[in-house]
This record gives sequence, structure tokens and C-alpha cells, in this order.
Amino acid sequence: MKDRRYKGQGRVEFLANMERIRTELVQGWPIRAIYDRLSEEGSIHFGYDQMVRYIHKFIRGEPAEKMDKEDLQPGPVPESLEVKPKKSKGLSKGLIGTPDDIKTEDLYGKQPKPKA
Repeated sequence: MKDRRYKGQGRVEFLANMERIRTELVQGWPIRAIYDRLSEEGSIHFGYDQMVRYIHKFIRGEPAEKMDKEDLQPGPVPESLEVKPKKSKGLSKGLIGTPDDIKTEDLYGKQPKPKA
């Protein structure tokens, strides 16, 4: 018979192992490796996706209501990340414009000229 699971049991297992998880994250271990190790030991009985959610909730972040408004304000964008608009060179590859603007070359590529 399968052991009965209770709501919140995964959270309790995570919190019981939280210091170990935090230490391994600081050491540079991937979350997947930590999850696999704890799961094989039988220390946790929940899925990998839930492990990621618990790490973000309990280790890496704070609830939004505890954050200062300054933390939520966007900072300046570095010049290397700024998006610069590209200059259009006529009709794009998509069919944008009026039907008169569309050339058969745009639809089918360059066609050989018929011999007379």
C-alpha cells in the first residue's frame, strides 16, 4: 500500500533540507544534481519543478509585499543591451504592402527568363 501524502509535506521536506540545498547552490551545484541526490536518498518526495519553485520562493527571493519599491523600479539599460531599429530595405520577406508592391521574385525567387 502506498504511503499517504499530506498537503504541505513536500514543503516540510524542503525546509528540513534547506540549509544543505543552500550550501550546495553556493558551491555551484546545479539544481538538478541536488534534486537527484536528495530524491535518491529519500529525503524528498516531490517533483523537480516543485523543487525549483521552492528554491525561488525560500532561498532566492522574498514575497513581493516585503520588497521595497526601489527594488521594483527599473534601472538604466546598458548601451550594449539597447535595441536599435533596423533600417528597412524595401519590402520585407513577409507579404507586407499592397498587391502591386509584390514581385514574383519575392514569392518564388529569381525565375529564369523565357527564351523567345
